[in-house]
Amino acid sequence: MSPALLLLVGLGLALDARQGLELDYRRGPGADSCPGEGDLKTAVAERLGYWPWRARADWTVLVEVAQEQERLRAHVALVDAHGQEHGTRVLESTSRDCVELMASTALAISIAVDPLVLMRPPVPVTPPRPPTRTPVPTVRRTTPPAPIPRRHEPAFHYAGYGRLVLGLMSAPRPAPGVLVGTALGWRGWSLGLEARWDAPVPTADGAVGVGYLRASLVPCFAAGWLQACGTTTLGATYVTVSQAWTARAFSAPYASVGARAGLRVPVHPRLSLGAWWEAEGLLTRLDVRDTSTQRSIWMSPPVSLSLHAGPELRFP
Repeated sequence: MSPALLLLVGLGLALDARQGLELDYRRGPGADSCPGEGDLKTAVAERLGYWPWRARADWTVLVEVAQEQERLRAHVALVDAHGQEHGTRVLESTSRDCVELMASTALAISIAVDPLVLMRPPVPVTPPRPPTRTPVPTVRRTTPPAPIPRRHEPAFHYAGYGRLVLGLMSAPRPAPGVLVGTALGWRGWSLGLEARWDAPVPTADGAVGVGYLRASLVPCFAAGWLQACGTTTLGATYVTVSQAWTARAFSAPYASVGARAGLRVPVHPRLSLGAWWEAEGLLTRLDVRDTSTQRSIWMSPPVSLSLHAGPELRFP
């Protein structure tokens, strides 16, 4: 590079670099062999006699080095905090000697910072060491411990349950029974499949006995401890008739739709106990008659009630 080029490398501004400068150094195609950012920072600091570089500063020196038409060129610009350029120079080397080009670039940056650097020789400068961290003294904890985070339940779950049942109005008298079921749920929603057996109970005079065996599809929604369900039930009604000299037994279809509401109280992460009321509207009513007189002996009511209670086991 000719000595005359050194007269053109100044960026034309004298800065108070002791407030700090930031370097943005980029190597383009053909400049892989050029010195790195640390070498350029050290060369400028030795010219100035102090270390001007900061990780963040109001002024940024932008240096881009690349090979253009068999020559190496360095584009040097001074940019303020708003991204506005305040001077740009292009340095060019007639050869591929990047070391000479970097020396001229360091001099150009130094003159932009302090035009008087040409009047004093370079001074070795050691880059500042990062500050050492002072160990934080141990302080005894006086605040109460953080609350234990709430357990998040999985979105999908499976449940199995068993319940004791007391049927009201569906038979001549209150009838005990059992119910077992399983359900697949997603968040608060679930869909259950149940089987229920109601023990046969007779009328007051013992003429008619009525029992049930049925299966139900039960969609439900739960919010906290409360649960509401709908029921669709199909099954069979078993009837025994005892008259003066004859006895007979037969079955009839059973169908109903209903609603259920209840309360489930968790006693373990997987186990809860609950109680439910259920009301059903019968779609198939049964009229039992005396075979000789055709007199009605017993007729199933249009609505039946039942009370359920029992445990439920949930996975996961």
